[in-house]
This record gives sequence, structure tokens and C-alpha cells, in this order.
Amino acid sequence: SMRTAVSADHSSTASTAASRSECHETAPNRNGRQDSIECEERRACSNTPTLDNRNNTTCINVTVSLDLSWCGPYGALSSSTFLEFIHKCGQRLRVLRLSCCDFVDNYCLYMIANVCHDLEELDVSRCYQLDFLGLGELNNLSSLTRLNLSYTKLKTGTLQVLLQHTRHLQHLGMSGCQSVDMDEVCVALGLFCPGLVSLTAWKTEGLSHRGLRALATIRTLQDLDV
Repeated sequence: SMRTAVSADHSSTASTAASRSECHETAPNRNGRQDSIECEERRACSNTPTLDNRNNTTCINVTVSLDLSWCGPYGALSSSTFLEFIHKCGQRLRVLRLSCCDFVDNYCLYMIANVCHDLEELDVSRCYQLDFLGLGELNNLSSLTRLNLSYTKLKTGTLQVLLQHTRHLQHLGMSGCQSVDMDEVCVALGLFCPGLVSLTAWKTEGLSHRGLRALATIRTLQDLDV
């Protein structure tokens, strides 16, 4: 399903238009059903912010969470439409979930990294167009606390540099990244991410006693799935 969440509620009367607002719209998903798109806005919304509403500017001040996971198969959603939305409405995004989105490519990550400076959660798992060049752009997202890169073309060196710039990271997913040396990643996590709470890295390679010893130095670590 596709969900946009921002804080507020919506009223059709002028007396409550200035208060919190909530509006609902529907859009077809990959199975042809009508999924709910929820918009909660901090201020009154005269138009429901959707990816295709090019004249709407209210989303610039209100959209803080966007979940497009599994959206856009078979060209239903293009990267150009997504990028236009990010350009107009991405400044205050804190949560962005794009798992299994066929339209997400390296340039999308470039734009996300240069527009969404307050982003705290990013999920680009199973976005198969991404490679180390696009993933390297994420170095600009220093506020990230939750990051899922599972089943992408992630490289060891790319992740090592990324971890140096995301020192507030608490949750990291990198399952299925078979080109990554887990020992090197664990050493980098021990050095740069002292607040790590969970690491999900099954179907990866290269973990030995060296990597486990590095993880043992992270006192906040609670959930380890390798």
C-alpha cells in the first residue's frame, strides 16, 4: 500500500480549516485495488498532496513520512514523477520507505541525499537499479537512525564510508548483500556507530570471530541476525 503520513486533521468547514487536518484519497495498487493514501497535515489542506498533483504546494510544509514500498511496477510510477515530488515536498521528510520500487535509481538517491536533509529513516531494500555509486550519495544523510540496504549492490568500501557519516545509526539492514565483507563492516560499526541497537545481515559472507569481537564493543546492541 502507499501511505503518506503527516500530522493534522481535515475539515470541510471554515471554522475548523485552520486546525489539524486529515484527508484520504485512493490510488490503484499493483493488484488493481484502491489503496488508501492518508495525509495528515499540520495546517489546513486545500488539496490532498499526491505525487501527481503538480499545483499543490501545501505538502512542502507538512509531509514528514512517505511509504511507497512495492509501488510503481510495470511503469505505473516513474522516477521523474517521484523526483518532482521529492523536489517540492522532500525538505521535511523524516521517513522514506521505497522497498521493492522499480523506479528508484542512482539519481533518485542523489536527489534524496541533497533534498531530504532531515531524513531519519530510509528503506531502499530490493531496489535493484541501485549500485555503489548511488548508495555512496547517502553520505549526506547524517541524521539517519534507521537504514535498510538489503538486497542492493552494496560494496564494503561504500558502506565503510557511509558509516563514518551516519554515526547516529541505530538500526541497519543489509541482508543479501553478498559483495560485502562482514568482518570489515562490523569493525566499522564498532568504530563509528556506538549507538547501534539492531543489525540484520543474514545471507552475507565473511563474518568471523574478528567481526563478532568488534560487535561486542557496542554496548547498545540488542538484536543481531546474521
